[in-house]
Amino acid sequence: MPEITAAGKAVIIRDDGKILVIKRANDETHLQNYWDVPGGSFDYGEHPVEGLKREVREEAGIEVEVIKPIYSWTFTRDSGEQIFGTTFLCETDETEVELGDEHTDYRWVEIAELDDLSMHDELRESLNLAFNEWGENK
Repeated sequence: MPEITAAGKAVIIRDDGKILVIKRANDETHLQNYWDVPGGSFDYGEHPVEGLKREVREEAGIEVEVIKPIYSWTFTRDSGEQIFGTTFLCETDETEVELGDEHTDYRWVEIAELDDLSMHDELRESLNLAFNEWGENK
């Protein structure tokens, strides 16, 4: 029976409209050196919001408020494991990021800067969706 893992990604936006992006390390097994956002797999039985907050703390060292789910996605790893994930709109007032071992750099970027960064097209699309949703509520 194939394995399915639940995961989440956090589009974190500050009050000034800047979005946190983090750069994947060279030794990662997937999308090395690509820009990403904090997130990862949830533990068995873990509520998605709590799992996302934990992943953000582990990968970026900041606390976030999870606003709402924005986008669902899925992909299958080379091992055959299927990942089903949700991207969430999040907010923070923190600016100092402490990266974990999986990432080598971070930036707070304007939405217009996303086109200049190497990242998965589907991630770029979900960042734009989240930013537009965030802007409509400001």
